[in-house]
Order: sequence, then structure tokens, then C-alpha cells
Amino acid sequence: MTRRFPSPSLVLFIAVLLGVLLVVPATAHTIDYIATDIQPEAEFSGQSGHFKVIDPIAPGGNVTFMLTFELIESSGGPTTALPLTSTFSVKNKGGPADFDVTFGPAPGTATASYMYEKNAGKIMPFTTQVKAIAPSTPGSYHFKIQAEQGTLSKGLQPGEGIVIHFKVAEPDQPCDPVETVLIIDEPTCTLFKQPSIDYTATLTYNNGGTYVPLSDKQIDFSVDGKSIGSATTSTDGKATITYNPSALSVGDHTVVAKYQGEECAYMSDSHSATFGVIYRFLGFQPPVQIDGVGSGLFSGKVIPVKIKIADYYGNPVTDATARVYFTQTTQALEIQATAIQSVIVDTGNLMRYDATLDQYILNWDISNMQNGAYNIRVAMGEGEKCAVGHWAPVMIQKSGKKSTTTLALSFPALFQIKI
Repeated sequence: MTRRFPSPSLVLFIAVLLGVLLVVPATAHTIDYIATDIQPEAEFSGQSGHFKVIDPIAPGGNVTFMLTFELIESSGGPTTALPLTSTFSVKNKGGPADFDVTFGPAPGTATASYMYEKNAGKIMPFTTQVKAIAPSTPGSYHFKIQAEQGTLSKGLQPGEGIVIHFKVAEPDQPCDPVETVLIIDEPTCTLFKQPSIDYTATLTYNNGGTYVPLSDKQIDFSVDGKSIGSATTSTDGKATITYNPSALSVGDHTVVAKYQGEECAYMSDSHSATFGVIYRFLGFQPPVQIDGVGSGLFSGKVIPVKIKIADYYGNPVTDATARVYFTQTTQALEIQATAIQSVIVDTGNLMRYDATLDQYILNWDISNMQNGAYNIRVAMGEGEKCAVGHWAPVMIQKSGKKSTTTLALSFPALFQIKI
């Protein structure tokens, strides 16, 4: 992009961007040099003859840019004859140490000369590369580019020019940050719509092989990838944040604690843990189980499997997805229960909500089941972390059916099928 300055009347800015010709006769009209472009423009700030390299330069690095100088003829009166040659050089370097500036491509020259002439009625501009080698000493530096001669009328005078400022950065220091370890405490299981829960993470650092608490450091927490805030470690290295999980769905979720670290001081670290959101299980309802005691034998075609659940506050939950499974006590194979379609509008093994009694129910079809001891399990999508399974024992004993087992009722211990 071309940075063209608006008016020859801005003499100071024209001085910034230089110019000057060989001395012209007093009868000649003014001819000025104007720097019309500095590139890459995005790396510089400033105006009116002083431009600053925005970012510090590493020791031994370089400041390289392109300058374009355009010759402008004033209108009216006699003009200086072309072609004319102008020479530019570097003056007034400043800073804690000396440095080199060259013009043109490598290896570069100490000055830059250009012969201005007209082509098709237009004076062709001059573009040159300028390169300054940053010294090894940190600090602020500057140098001026100017013409070696100038007009003595109202144009630019010798000594005026464009000044470039740059800063040499401090050299990189050896960086050996200390190892840190961040561990988040195992979260407790969370009830559906629970209003708050605390998460605690402990930050330590390696002090010669011994891990010591690291205090006054910010720990960032997130749940399922979304930030929930930050906490600062205390003298014991612990940071605790209180979170409202009431909007979380039932199932497993992930909490992450992260320490960003400090450059050349402490390494970053993070740790995650899984926690489960579960319903408050109020138990199986008659006839399957009352107060944890099995109700006895079932000899008909159906076993009404009923449960009650609630949220953290004990309020009814009406939209849970509860499914019924069963297995014989002597086997590890779990099977989906099947509803009695002709008896009620149950579907497959999905329990329906009965708003009248605030319970979930599935009329389990046992018409083709063999006699024996069985365990019923109700799964509600509560994940793996906190859902231990909701079990109830039943005994099927129908006349004319052969028993498959004589074992007492028991809970299965060999299979862990999660739904």
C-alpha cells in the first residue's frame, strides 16, 4: 500500500521523507524530494519524519525496509533542467553502540545515488532498500537518511531527512522452568438439579525431588469444555471453586483444572476427572420390592416393575429414560425385558411415567419365562461413574413350568453391562 502524503505545503513532513537536489540557480523553481512509500508499512508507526519499528529487534538481527523517493516539480516559472543526480546517505546515528546501515541489496553500499529524469513527461521515482544491522547491546537506537545537498530556495535544506527509530531487545536468557503437578480431587456424585458442588485442585512443584505446594497461582476450571471460572491456590497449594451443576443432564461429565504456568519459572499442567449426575433413586415399588425386601413368588404372566425417582430437591422427574433388564442369578447374560403389549401401552423395555402415582412402570411379560430366581435392573442413562445400578430380586414359580435353578435370590456380581 502506498503512503502518499497530501500536500507539498506540509514542509515538515516533506522533510521527514527527504529530498534534495544539487544546488540549483536562484532563478530556478523549487524541486523537492518526497518519500512516498515505506514498506512493510505494518511494521512501522509514527509520521512527520520519525518512524519507529514497532517490534523490538533481536541482538544481531536487522531492520530492513524499502523507501521510495519521488521528485515533485512546482508549477509555474522556470524549472531545473533534468536529468539530475541526487545522493542519499546516513547521518546522525544514535544509541548505546555503533551499527551499520546500508542501501540496496546485499552486501549494500554506504550511499545511494539516483539520476532523476523524465519519461513520457513524468519524473520516475527512486526506490531503494535500507538495512540496519542491530548491535548486540540492548537499547534504543535511531538513524537519519538525508540528501547530501539541498536547494537553497524554499525547498528542503541540508540536514533535513527521515529518522528511523528501533529498539534492540534484551538477549534471551536460559529458560529452565520448574516442573509442576496439578491434581484435581475426585469429584463426588452429583444429584440431578443439585445447586452447587465444590471442585478442588492441588498444585505442587518439584523442589529437588520433593513436591512442594505452590501458592498464589491461578487455576482455571472448566466443565465439558466450558469455563466455569478460576480460583487461586492457598498456602497448601489448593484451589477450590464452587460450581452450579443444576443445568447438567444426567450422565457422565468431565471437569478440568489447568495451570497456565509462568515463562521460565513454572511449567504448565492440567488434570481432569469424571463425575456423574444421577437421579435420586427412591426405590422399587410394590409388588417387586418393599423396603428392600422381595415380595415373593410370581406365578402369573406379568410382573409390574415400578420405581420412583426424584431430583435433588425431592421433586418428581417426569422425563427420565428408564429401561428394564433382567438376568438369571446363575448366568451373566443380561436380557432386555419385554412389555405385555396387550395389557398396557408399554413399548419394549422402556418404562412409562405414571403421573397419578408419580412412578415409572413396565409390565414385564414373563409368560414364556422359566421358573427360577432372577435379578431385575433398571438403567436410566446415568453413565458409568456414579450409577451403581438399581437391582431387585424376583422369583418366578408358575405351575406346570420346570424350574431352572434352586438357588436363593441374589444380586449378580460378575457382569457390569452399562446402558
